[in-house]
Amino acid sequence: MLLEVKDLSKAYGDQSPVFSALSFTVAAGETVAVVGPSGCGKSTLLNCIGGLDRPSSGLVIINGQAITGLSDAEMAVCRATTIGFVFQDHHLLPQLSAEENVLLPTLALPNRPDEVKARAFAQELLAQVGLSGKEHRRPAQLSGGERQRVALARALINRPKLILADEPTGALDQATATIVSDLLVTLNKQAGTALIVVTHSPTLAQRMSRQIDFAVGATA
Repeated sequence: MLLEVKDLSKAYGDQSPVFSALSFTVAAGETVAVVGPSGCGKSTLLNCIGGLDRPSSGLVIINGQAITGLSDAEMAVCRATTIGFVFQDHHLLPQLSAEENVLLPTLALPNRPDEVKARAFAQELLAQVGLSGKEHRRPAQLSGGERQRVALARALINRPKLILADEPTGALDQATATIVSDLLVTLNKQAGTALIVVTHSPTLAQRMSRQIDFAVGATA
């Protein structure tokens, strides 16, 4: 099993838990939608799975390794080698080109890839998301949908086993959201990664193989 979440809980200080005792598994290549009302902990769950936040209790096991006990440095290596992130806001660096933004995660790898091969793969990924010829444009020269497509390519550059996408179509118009949704599904199949998507979009959620449905104050 690629991902195992066991009795996971998260609370901040003395506040009521954001979620408690969550347990589920995700197989390699599987697609999962995390759905529910705003404020119920969906993004927090994704951050705990990706090591961007620490759960209060429980375990997150990725590819047989319990990441909840890793040091910050070890977690950074795990994220770089195993996990790709896509956020609602693309988080591209404005001073870098599309190609340079895609290559950014390679800088965090413990063993840097060959630069020529890495650039060739970045260009291949940009071509797959329909951005051939725009590799050297900066984010300000791209549309919102194009920026999000750069973010998709960036998430795949280190060939991760798990993609975590937090509202990847939330800031896009319907037509562009459909394009990005199509790409998410297609790239997931091509790369064979597991995909977990937090979304308010019923259309995108229905395209996943199963759903984890949150409710405020309830466990999933």
